[in-house]
Amino acid sequence: MSWLLKDIFDFIFKRRPIVFLGRAGLNCYYNGEKFFIDSEMLDDSQYDIVIYSDRINLIKRGQKFIIDKTIRENVLNFLKTELKKQHIKFEIA
Repeated sequence: MSWLLKDIFDFIFKRRPIVFLGRAGLNCYYNGEKFFIDSEMLDDSQYDIVIYSDRINLIKRGQKFIIDKTIRENVLNFLKTELKKQHIKFEIA
């Protein structure tokens, strides 16, 4: 599927603000934009997932773009709120 069709599909059919991409990585939809966040699922009683805060990229037209610190903090705060809503224990690294 081309990047344009994938972006349109994600925009129309996205139902959740967070989409887990398996054991590592997730997509986060914040303010109408798609972000890839490097993460790792854990088999631990204390945490379910670790989020790598320095590895957040904006996804546009199938390409990853680096974002500035302010946007990164906003996305992280949004992500924290959404993970708490889903009762997912997380660690920010």
